[in-house]
Amino acid sequence: MPKLIVVGNCGVDILVPPHDPPPAGGCAQVDDLQMNIGGSAVNTAIVASRLGISTAIMGVLGDDFLGQQIRSALAADGVDTTRLRMLPDRTSPMTLIETDRKGEQRILQHPGTNSEFALDPMAMRVPCNLFHLAAPERLTGIWPHKAVDLVRKLK
Repeated sequence: MPKLIVVGNCGVDILVPPHDPPPAGGCAQVDDLQMNIGGSAVNTAIVASRLGISTAIMGVLGDDFLGQQIRSALAADGVDTTRLRMLPDRTSPMTLIETDRKGEQRILQHPGTNSEFALDPMAMRVPCNLFHLAAPERLTGIWPHKAVDLVRKLK
């Protein structure tokens, strides 16, 4: 039995370092790119697991390259991924975070499978000490009414 179950958004963050934006229709070269797994649920689950807390995650990803990488990284950090649904022929969520030389950010988000999130009623019966609903506003399949109902039931 996990002590903590984290429910919420999972995805990939692509970080573009400070650069001068290209002109309209142009192209700009950047010195580096970083790609990290992310999303509030993923970040919370990994930190909790690294702190020694038995942690499980509930979320939804595409059964694509990115989804497989996220699932593998979570498992490598000791997070129980048995409740992480992988949807065939769907794309996993990703966020592109671009920063210009002035430090201003532009963020482009692809919700991917986050818009298909649904909490299985059986998930409500999984015993745990703590249940964390991470960034429910990113889960358009349950936000806002179903998320509020979920919290009321768990209370």
